[in-house]
Amino acid sequence: MRDGHRYHKECPKVPDFDELEKDDLIGFRRARDQYLRETWIRVMELRIMQKRLQQCYRTEGVNYIQNCRALGERYLDMAKLYQMKGYHSHSGKATKLPPIPAVPSKNE
Repeated sequence: MRDGHRYHKECPKVPDFDELEKDDLIGFRRARDQYLRETWIRVMELRIMQKRLQQCYRTEGVNYIQNCRALGERYLDMAKLYQMKGYHSHSGKATKLPPIPAVPSKNE
């Protein structure tokens, strides 16, 4: 019995870094863990998109430029948004993740 829900762990939503008090160390740790977890999920979504693009390239053969163009453009857009940066930006202040774009189905 393979049930995908069995392996999916739901984590409670915690306040962002901006909403926390400066002396709330536990809150900062939870916010950091949530940020890193969400970032890691986005990186894995990018890998899935990369595999879809590779599969499209293999199945379409010489017509891959025309038939995989939309998938390739979406992959490049996701790659710009989904870079793993850690939980601090270059300025030293915590960053927020951009909104997640829709991941296309296999038919797209």
